[in-house]
Amino acid sequence: MPVFLGHAETPRALAATQRLLCVVGERERGDSAITVFDWVANKPKSTASLPVAARAVVAVGTGFVVGADDGFLRGINEEGVVTMGPNLGAAVLALAAQGKHLIAALADGHAVVVSTSEGAAGLAVVSKRQLSERRLRAAAISETHIAVAGDDGVVTSVSRTVLDETPRKVMGHEGSVTALAFIRDGRLASGGDDGTLRLWYLTGAPDAEVRGADKSGHDGGVRGLVFVSSGAAATDGTTEDRLYSVGADGTLKGWRLEDKKKPRTVDELGGQLTAMCVVCKLEKGDKATGAGTLFFSNVHGRVHRRTLANPIPQAPALARKPAEPVPQALLDGRIGQPRNGIKRL
Repeated sequence: MPVFLGHAETPRALAATQRLLCVVGERERGDSAITVFDWVANKPKSTASLPVAARAVVAVGTGFVVGADDGFLRGINEEGVVTMGPNLGAAVLALAAQGKHLIAALADGHAVVVSTSEGAAGLAVVSKRQLSERRLRAAAISETHIAVAGDDGVVTSVSRTVLDETPRKVMGHEGSVTALAFIRDGRLASGGDDGTLRLWYLTGAPDAEVRGADKSGHDGGVRGLVFVSSGAAATDGTTEDRLYSVGADGTLKGWRLEDKKKPRTVDELGGQLTAMCVVCKLEKGDKATGAGTLFFSNVHGRVHRRTLANPIPQAPALARKPAEPVPQALLDGRIGQPRNGIKRL
């Protein structure tokens, strides 16, 4: 697994498109450097500086959105041009995007849904709701649900199809929840400072399937978590979907979802790992193949990449569904929109 690039700052967040990789680096004096790489050509495209610490980034269209400690969202394009977005009112600690919307998890316990229909340079707040009394450190969004989690150890999810519903709250980790990822079978995966993963159903009993409690988990907190689909089910109905996690122990782990086998572990990656992202390879017709590339970074400024092969090369690909309309479920009092007359999402 070759080192992809060196980075002068400590990487705190990563996001990638089919060609570009955005690395958010923290400097010792507390400001940030945002570097965009053409990872296909293996060369830098641009660098931009921010006067504050930035801790979150997500790909939006052909650009990226960065969240910082001053509460502002900023759009950045491949030329390094920064566009100021809305101020969300507290430090942005996590971002996740799906379709034409992103969700931001804030240090004051609020979750904010933002429209990205105008791209990274035209962000607009749709809804805001306090879902915790403590810092939120992780966020995830799917076609049907929104989820956040943080220092209180609670994983909170809410449906995108029911207005103003009571959030579902589940607990299981010992300590903070630091990473979230939706799985295509409808479950939600979480990773925590206890080094384990938990797989939650979004309805029914609040019990979780625990992974890593048998000492196969991380010897330290989970610092990144992504889901990679195999592309389709095999003829016997099974899949080879995977969760990948990186931890403060400096290891990358690949978790099979069809059974409870111990994860495959890759170590000697140069120290504590800090962030992770994935970009899945697409075929014609915008179909996911199950192949793709993982990117993950360590505290010494190194960003690694790992190529993923399709676990089921002869299975038909799974077409991505079209983007969902605006997720209104997160807000008790929507911003700039009437409460009545809203169509079902």
